[in-house]
Amino acid sequence: MFGSAKLSNTKVCLCGAFGRILMCENILGTTAVSDVGTRAWTRLDDGDFIDSLNGCVIGQGYLIKRTTDGGLTWFDANQDCPTSYLCDIDKEGLGLDFSSNGNLGLAVGTGGFIARSTDSGATWCRIASPTTSNINAVAFPPWTVLPQDLGLCAPTNTAYFVGGSGMVYRSVDGGATWTSVTIPNETVTLYGVSFATPCAGYVVGTDGKIFTTSDGGQVWRKLTVQGGSSDTFYDVETWGNGSSAIVVGQNGGVYERVGSQFVRQTLGNLTVTEQLRGVEVLNQGVNVRVCGDMGTVLFRDSGVWTRKRSQTNSNISTTKFSDPTHGFAIGTAFDIERYSP
Repeated sequence: MFGSAKLSNTKVCLCGAFGRILMCENILGTTAVSDVGTRAWTRLDDGDFIDSLNGCVIGQGYLIKRTTDGGLTWFDANQDCPTSYLCDIDKEGLGLDFSSNGNLGLAVGTGGFIARSTDSGATWCRIASPTTSNINAVAFPPWTVLPQDLGLCAPTNTAYFVGGSGMVYRSVDGGATWTSVTIPNETVTLYGVSFATPCAGYVVGTDGKIFTTSDGGQVWRKLTVQGGSSDTFYDVETWGNGSSAIVVGQNGGVYERVGSQFVRQTLGNLTVTEQLRGVEVLNQGVNVRVCGDMGTVLFRDSGVWTRKRSQTNSNISTTKFSDPTHGFAIGTAFDIERYSP
């Protein structure tokens, strides 16, 4: 607890970590303590926006919060839990993504947690999971099959999630059911997943491992990394036909695919040593947004890197931009920031 305020001769209010507000009444006699403020946990791990107004975030306790006014106000989304905010305080939601049309949403987390929304995030229902292991990230690819993909992958309702021991699962019905497409002979923990099409995508994780597939995960190929072969990679973003991708990870590392390998990028005159947790690509690679520990936010616009001043020193786990000049940063200390010039 970090602060207190005397409200009367018999009542005191205390506040502290984990969003706690305690009301202590009748302090001259038998003290009654009520927890009136614990609704906002300290950790938010991921989120996604359908458009500039509507989005959801997920964090500790599998809590999902929703906004319909561009982040000005947040409220508990409807969840099939005993209470709307307390599904399991010992568990944590780690990933959330909406489909490209915004109708479907998937949320994942520790202990194999999977929740699904079919109404743009208004209501979430937990579904049967094929695993009890932690699910670290989930992604809907664009539901457009390129000529190179014909006959290889379902054109719509595809989704993927990743976790430990090379775990990759694919859904072809919008997340209702899942099938393993696990990378064989790998024990790597996977933290990031991104698909440019329902067929072409990447997964990344520990020990400098980056894998790519062109057939929806039936066959995986490990790619060479120049400049960070032992680092942990936390996120990846691909676009176009899947031949382009950017990966971020430990020690301020930003890696871009060049030919058949990933090469660590020089960030102009910036010196970045923080762990980088999230990457987002806009306009086919013209604009890149990267975030990480200690409030780190990096922009690349038309090839030029700049560091943006965030409003926190806490870790930022992801960014979501509707266009290069408007977006949100989601941080672990219940921190949601909105960016505009």
